[in-house]
Amino acid sequence: MAMLDEPETRPTLNRICFPKGLNRRDLLRRSAAIGAGAMTEPFACKLGTPGASAQSVSEWTLKRHSGSSGMLTESYYALRNTIIDSYMVYGERDYGINLVWTDSDGSSVAFKHTTPGQHNELLKYEVPVAFCVINGGCIRYEERDYGINLVWTDELIDEWYLTGGTAGDNIPYENNRFGIYNAKIEDHVVYCERTYGINLRWSRDCARLGGGDETTFTYYLNPDPPYEGVIPFVLEWNPNPQGNASLKSIQISPFERRLLHLMKHDGNWADCGSSNGSVTLRGGDETTSEQLEDLFGTSTPSAPLSLVACVTPVNPSDLPTPFPVNITYVSD
Repeated sequence: MAMLDEPETRPTLNRICFPKGLNRRDLLRRSAAIGAGAMTEPFACKLGTPGASAQSVSEWTLKRHSGSSGMLTESYYALRNTIIDSYMVYGERDYGINLVWTDSDGSSVAFKHTTPGQHNELLKYEVPVAFCVINGGCIRYEERDYGINLVWTDELIDEWYLTGGTAGDNIPYENNRFGIYNAKIEDHVVYCERTYGINLRWSRDCARLGGGDETTFTYYLNPDPPYEGVIPFVLEWNPNPQGNASLKSIQISPFERRLLHLMKHDGNWADCGSSNGSVTLRGGDETTSEQLEDLFGTSTPSAPLSLVACVTPVNPSDLPTPFPVNITYVSD
């Protein structure tokens, strides 16, 4: 097997000649075809040289009507999540509560008082309110099989608080920012990717905020022959198909002498081993949030995930063997 030197030197490689533009997805499809027995021969080729946490839970903001005098408890506003710069509205979906994200800033959310005499008052920090959405009703905490534990109700249930300011102070008209806290579960609802339902979690379950049940386990990227030259190493990662798991980091053993070049989510196989197409990890390295963003398109990727890499062996003549990686993930 040919050896990859330092990533930026781009040495001469003994490699297979892929069709031009072959990318990470094509490689995974080919691997699946080989595993299913649909492809048994490698591509014909000509050898050559290739060319709450650490972060605040105050991530919500209301967009007020033009000309309004303040944020009122009975008025509907556009509720935006600042992490993804999208608005939350009612929308049907297959799993979880019927909420979706949209780029439209139409007014669809109101925080309402349930106490007589408190209607149409200025919206304040840390005063109990009901959380209501046009076309859906009001939202309350309740366990469910899929998605975040929220359901619709026709009742005004004041189990919600807007946090991030001094209790009793008015929510500012401009540039407001707050957290949405539920008294039943005693936690904030935040943007966080998940397998089923809208991408919302409780902050203690969100890997982005350091929450959830954290697990570290050793997995192996396996070489995928038959190949001539640079061999792909592949791992299909899904530790808990029945639940939700968010990858937090990938770490290499400090005793590992080989180099692992993980392909970026938009990378081309011809660039595996260079910074253009891959992220290189050495013994003792652990991925940063920026590297996870390069690899998966997000710093908080959720299972299932596909990892594809090429490897620099210690010696050019070394036979390819599985590459161990320690993956830390958070599950709810």
